[in-house]
Amino acid sequence: MPETETNTASLEYVYKEYVRLSERCASYVQSSFDDIKLFGVGGLAFAWKPIVDHYQPDQTAQSLLLFYGFLTILLVVIIFGIFNLLKQSLVIYYLKHLRAYEKEIRADLGEINKVAFEWTESYSKWRKKVVIRIFVRLQIVVCLAVIGFPVFILYRVQHDIRHAVIYGIVSVVLMGIYGSAARVLLKE
Repeated sequence: MPETETNTASLEYVYKEYVRLSERCASYVQSSFDDIKLFGVGGLAFAWKPIVDHYQPDQTAQSLLLFYGFLTILLVVIIFGIFNLLKQSLVIYYLKHLRAYEKEIRADLGEINKVAFEWTESYSKWRKKVVIRIFVRLQIVVCLAVIGFPVFILYRVQHDIRHAVIYGIVSVVLMGIYGSAARVLLKE
């Protein structure tokens, strides 16, 4: 078989594998965005019940109901967050493997396409410049929503300092666990 045919067949094989892995990576990213939508709807559903029950005339066990409601919301937020970090780790894993395919394709194409097939490298740079900044700001908003707001409601509205302190400690510990998992991912 002539060398040109071998190079073309090799390039086709590498390109097909590159496309397969790229599609897999894109599906993980899309799945993460779908989870974020689910997270929003789930958060509203979980938040609505304890807040509505808190303002009903029946005063029986309101303090515990609201406290447990907020803890449930916090756990759901942390579980979804860590699950999405796991998905993002798979995206990074695929991108690392795609980088080798991109190098091979660029080498086979030669001088024709010096800037083509630079997706994984450009994403890594973009992630460091843009995504991490957005991620940090998102975490600030999430912390205010799942820590600050519930502590304020428990302390100021219910006048229950004990539940506010317990909730604050539990939420800081859980956010610390999430933060340590995020740091592992952000180092990649």
